[in-house]
Amino acid sequence: MHDEASLREGEREEGERKGKLEVASKMLAKGMDLESISEFTGISIEELKKVSSSSLMFNCQGFAPWQFFFMIVHVL
Repeated sequence: MHDEASLREGEREEGERKGKLEVASKMLAKGMDLESISEFTGISIEELKKVSSSSLMFNCQGFAPWQFFFMIVHVL
């Protein structure tokens, strides 16, 4: 049971992270500053810089920002 509870907790945390990344993606798309996004989402400015620069590359290739963020989550 303990392992099952740990697994559910991990899934919950992953879901929260995906949600935060989706919100951050929308905030970036609206032109919000990194400091505010970091404050609201809890995502570090350094991580947001990596994600924002990479998402620009993906946007140019036809990917929506939220698709890129979900790709990042699976890599992390």
